[in-house]
Amino acid sequence: MSLLQAMLARTAWARKERVRTMQEGDGSESESCIGACSELARLLGELDEAEYQEFLRSSRQLYYSSGELILQQGTPANGLYLVCSGQVKLVRLSADKRKRQVLKLLGPGEFLGEETLFTHSESVTYARTLKPSELRFMEKQDFLGFLERHPALTLSLIEKLSREVKAFQSKLVESAHENGEEKLMRLLLAIGYRYGRRRRSQLEIEPKLGRAELAELAGLTTETTIRILQHLKTEGILVLSGRQIRIADEERLSRLARPLAVQPLENII
Repeated sequence: MSLLQAMLARTAWARKERVRTMQEGDGSESESCIGACSELARLLGELDEAEYQEFLRSSRQLYYSSGELILQQGTPANGLYLVCSGQVKLVRLSADKRKRQVLKLLGPGEFLGEETLFTHSESVTYARTLKPSELRFMEKQDFLGFLERHPALTLSLIEKLSREVKAFQSKLVESAHENGEEKLMRLLLAIGYRYGRRRRSQLEIEPKLGRAELAELAGLTTETTIRILQHLKTEGILVLSGRQIRIADEERLSRLARPLAVQPLENII
């Protein structure tokens, strides 16, 4: 049986407060942590069904409403989170807590907390949901024990972290040589390609981010972000309607933004 077939095969969930733990028996399915979890499938691809079920039994399902805090900056990271549905933003606060930078958006199949799994350090970021979300959580010691029993997964995880470091390095180098318009255009393309939806000839940006959130992601001021968006709207490249942004001229936007040549599986948003 393939991994995705195993993911679709079973699982009944008994809910207790905001946490569900896996209960086998009635054959009902979890609709979230299945086919959309491509990163889980990629990392756990070397495991057979019994080993995959071991992973499920050792973890639990968590539910968060929109805008809810998952992980606090400066506190110990106690385990690994897998986003099953919804969307999460990863944010870094400055030392005086007056400024913040959105480092990354996470969607289904992406992990949170893996950077501190092998150390005793505290989290250097905080994570908050952008919409109602379901995550799967495994305690740090349980996951480390799981890695010891399945060394192939350890290598896959290290390779993933290495690719993300390289992707961030590329992003930093490029960011030092591009202007505000290029930063924002590249960001819109990255979000659109990774999380957006095709609407006829247009690419609709998801999630519906406010101007301040877009500014934080791009490393710009809110005023500059608004000005650039209005300019792109006037040029017929974007269609704006409240918080909704649609890319109307994808080819032109891509040409102006000069997108980074990175592996498509690496999230550098």
